[in-house]
Amino acid sequence: MKRIKKKFSNVTGKVRTKLPGGGETPPPGRITNDTVAQHREQILSAGRRFKYPLQHSKQRIIIISTLITVAAVLLFSTFCWWQLYKRQSTGMFMYRVTTIVPIPVAKIEGANVRYSDYLNTLRSSMHYLSSQEGVSFKTEDGKRQLQDLKQRAMSQEMQYALVRKLAKENKLTVSNAEVEAQVQRIVNQQAYAGSLKLYKDVIKKEYDQSYAQWKETLKIQLLRNKVYAAIDTAARDKANKAYAELNAGADFAAVAKASSDDTARREAGGEIGVLEKGKADLPPELQDALFSLKAGQFSPIVSSKQGLFILRAIEVDGSKVRAAAIFFKYQAFGQKLDELQKDHKVSARINVPVQLTVQ
Repeated sequence: MKRIKKKFSNVTGKVRTKLPGGGETPPPGRITNDTVAQHREQILSAGRRFKYPLQHSKQRIIIISTLITVAAVLLFSTFCWWQLYKRQSTGMFMYRVTTIVPIPVAKIEGANVRYSDYLNTLRSSMHYLSSQEGVSFKTEDGKRQLQDLKQRAMSQEMQYALVRKLAKENKLTVSNAEVEAQVQRIVNQQAYAGSLKLYKDVIKKEYDQSYAQWKETLKIQLLRNKVYAAIDTAARDKANKAYAELNAGADFAAVAKASSDDTARREAGGEIGVLEKGKADLPPELQDALFSLKAGQFSPIVSSKQGLFILRAIEVDGSKVRAAAIFFKYQAFGQKLDELQKDHKVSARINVPVQLTVQ
């Protein structure tokens, strides 16, 4: 019992409180109502010696962690800048980065061209040439072809960026239903025999694109057609005039000779020749319109990539149609591209020549 009391007195004897004058208060001994406040202050004073160094360590850790994070971000940003803008990397890793971060590769009339869109188009073209035609981009000829692909991809994506801008200004949109209808037109062609799976397999094999990516491409193409038609009032007015004449009973060949922009077939009354369903070298929307006609009928005005068409089925023999067309070429979009280049409102952030021609 004496030994225990001695140990307790040694412990309490070590706990002393600093006085303002530099001395120490003697240990309070037993805890009583009069000494409880003094005991509490001694315990808190002992704890502060451990608390404040720990707070200092936490602040230091936060500062160091922040500096490391900032340095890592700067280093990664510099690496990406070098890979994209200097080396012009086309690898999958850098493509993934551009899909996450909206990095611009060019600008046209104030509208940014997304690096991810440019790389998507370029990588798809590269995959097609390498997988289907055996092109190696390490050879001198392959390097020249790569430069041509870069220029084409840049031109296309600049035009699509302008299409999006003009579509927004003209309040034009493309619905998912319109995209699905276009897919169905393509799938119904003989090459795919109505098989959506075959269509998806071809997209993946030849272009290394997912079906979702490909549908986005179709969507911008359909939007482009709408924009072309909306801003080209001259072509639309000519088409409306010709269509009104046909509805009034005018001869199709005579209207074609007087109005069509297809100089190669104009003098022949717009006659194209005999086309077979599923094999005709026509865009899906034109095939859809043509092969729904009966002999002697003509279609409404159909909007396509190159311009507006009025189609006529001269004769129908099963899946074959002897056809004619009146063509009204889009010119407004091409003229706008020329003006933008002339006014220096087109710029690329990588070393790729910019030569905008309607594609």
